[in-house]
Amino acid sequence: MKNDALEGLRGIAALGVVFSHLLFSLFPYLANNMVPNSNIPQAFGWESIAIQPIFSVFYNGSFAVSIFFVLSGYVLTKKFYETGDTRVLYSGAVKRYPRLVIPASVSVFFAWTLLSAGAMNNDLIPVLGSAGWPYGQYHEPVSFVEAVRMAFVGAPLLGETALNNPLWTIRIELLGSLFLFAAYAIGGTKRPVVAFLAYLLMVLLTNWANTSIVHFIAIFGGSLLNRPLNLSRISWYLIAAGLIGGGFDYSEFYAWVPVMGGEEKLVMNTLGAVLLVAGVLANPAFAARLASKAPVVLGGVSYSSYLVHWPIICSFSFGTLYVLKLKLGLDHQTAALIVLTSTLAFVLVAAACFERHVDAPATRLASNLARRLMRPAAVAAQAKAVSSALGDDLRELRRGSQGGIWRHPSRESEP
Repeated sequence: MKNDALEGLRGIAALGVVFSHLLFSLFPYLANNMVPNSNIPQAFGWESIAIQPIFSVFYNGSFAVSIFFVLSGYVLTKKFYETGDTRVLYSGAVKRYPRLVIPASVSVFFAWTLLSAGAMNNDLIPVLGSAGWPYGQYHEPVSFVEAVRMAFVGAPLLGETALNNPLWTIRIELLGSLFLFAAYAIGGTKRPVVAFLAYLLMVLLTNWANTSIVHFIAIFGGSLLNRPLNLSRISWYLIAAGLIGGGFDYSEFYAWVPVMGGEEKLVMNTLGAVLLVAGVLANPAFAARLASKAPVVLGGVSYSSYLVHWPIICSFSFGTLYVLKLKLGLDHQTAALIVLTSTLAFVLVAAACFERHVDAPATRLASNLARRLMRPAAVAAQAKAVSSALGDDLRELRRGSQGGIWRHPSRESEP
């Protein structure tokens, strides 16, 4: 059964990712404090207020992604913590590739179609006064064969993002979940240290000297939130600490954070995500707000919106900005506001269609595949249980025949 509060949190986080890519593209100064030693010029007076952590936490894409990873670890292991049945882990492992990769691959083909049709407009950035970082994408043609390779191998296994930049997370989600299932199959829920060491070993063997290790640890950290924890008394503090960690930037406000080799933001955002999810799980009042209709609806299309928003921004958003500014002569702020609202509407409508026609069928396919593959194991387990029960009955009968209720007739009259 879904936890509506976590579904709502996922929806808000997904909206935060879309906001971050849109706002950083339209108003580059808002990303100034997100990168150390950045010197992006301020264009509008209100930006100095919007860039403060109390506001930027809601469009900090890095924090939102860390929330995704923590939620994945929690949800994927919840049933195993409740039942202790390792078949839950095997079933989850079988489902994971089709569940993640089928929708991601469709988003790759969506982006490839736009690129092949000449509909990507991020090459207009130099004349739009927008952020320069999306300009480096979608300049080289990609063959259909290469798109297929990227969709089913490159993105999920190698982290290739040429056709859809946000897909860098899919490799971490896929490998991290498979490692998680394997680690808990080894260590179980009663030996979390053994499970973590097994998990960490698998992560290090595939991601040596890679900062994504922190994201992998976030997944395992989320799984530990399934352990019995009485955090209700400090739940509001956890939520506040989580938002402080999630709002980290390189401004003076966070001068107290120790230097971590340039990865302070990644570490603080990950820690903040773990604390926030822990607080939500322990705070019924806050959870009820997240479980309201709008966040839950957003949660239902969160994966879909994450997959489709970047190609839409690079085609529709930049194209619309070009028309509004250079064809119709609108000032940047007015044009950007129109682009922001119209893009959000476009992404949500596209995500709803994507969820209905791609994501939901992929989820059903993955579940059906797991049931088919796990059926022999289930039958074998049932047969083993029946065999064990019959063995117990036979042993009981043998004990009875040797002096129990089934005694030899000739001995009935013996004292």
